[in-house]
Amino acid sequence: MKPYVVLFLTYAFLLILKWAFDKKEFRRCPEKGERYKILPLHFKFGCWFIVVPLLALGTVGPFVFEDEPYALSFLLSIVAFAFLEVRVVEWYRKNGYY
Repeated sequence: MKPYVVLFLTYAFLLILKWAFDKKEFRRCPEKGERYKILPLHFKFGCWFIVVPLLALGTVGPFVFEDEPYALSFLLSIVAFAFLEVRVVEWYRKNGYY
């Protein structure tokens, strides 16, 4: 299988996994689901199109792509997630939701 197909499948799997965990969490805590619904789209896009692809690349990159330092993208995904989380909490506090 081509490396980019494996990368795309991993990305799709991680998005489905995130969706499933979010759905379970929002059923458990409906107020969290309501806060997520009002969250601006650019924060959601940051997760879907920056953090998750970096995580997918860091997860399968070292095994699929040879002689490339893709493990660094795993660390970058953690940094991007932490930065995004801080920005989301700041937005919630500024708007009185948290």
